[in-house]
Amino acid sequence: MGDEKGPAFRRLHDAVLGDLVDRYGWGNESEKDSSVLKTRRLVLSIAGVAGKRPAVIKEARQRTEDFLAGKEVPRETLTTALRITAEHGDEALFDRVLESFLNTDDIRRRRPLRSALTGFRFKGVVKRLFDLVEHKKLRSNERGSMIWAVASDYRTRAEAWSRIKSMLPKLTKILPRRGARYLPYYPGSSCQAELESELDSVFAPWLSQFDGMQRHLNTAKEQLGQCIALRAAYGDALSTILARQAPPE
Repeated sequence: MGDEKGPAFRRLHDAVLGDLVDRYGWGNESEKDSSVLKTRRLVLSIAGVAGKRPAVIKEARQRTEDFLAGKEVPRETLTTALRITAEHGDEALFDRVLESFLNTDDIRRRRPLRSALTGFRFKGVVKRLFDLVEHKKLRSNERGSMIWAVASDYRTRAEAWSRIKSMLPKLTKILPRRGARYLPYYPGSSCQAELESELDSVFAPWLSQFDGMQRHLNTAKEQLGQCIALRAAYGDALSTILARQAPPE
């Protein structure tokens, strides 16, 4: 999907919710049905991120503030609340979440805070996340999430891919070997035909250093070709559908 279609697709995504937000809401702590909980998280995420629904965002922010303050919050929707808040958050909030993340060793806090960090989309967030890759307080299994989180978002992927290319020598040393070999998949979501030759030129110097990278490079190019073919086949029809999703007044 082209960058210009992203906002319209989000509006379409939100429009299909109907009364599901009222039906599921934030729920209560006594709910144990895993299918209900999964649906609740999905509905709230779409409504708060794609739909930007004020009531959902307000509740998400309150739960985020409570969590940052060390208060008990419902764990089943915690990550969803943090993601919604991060989507609409600014750099000042990012700094608060980052401070809390770096200063805790409790995995029950560290994991959701890390997820929140990668959900921010203010201008400049790509650089902030990429700078964190080398932070001494990050664990080895946390470094990759800082760069992958912005790979597929239409608002950040171009800048992220540009930074990946320039940082490859550094990343191949910092990331776990199994993590580095998956980097050929990084720019695939942009679905651009010129990427195929670019992938070859960017990753050719590293193929002999990482077992399996050649296989992943080949698969990445195959997936890119499939994406381009699907866009050619259905792009016009999708554009017609999305054209009906008028931006809010």
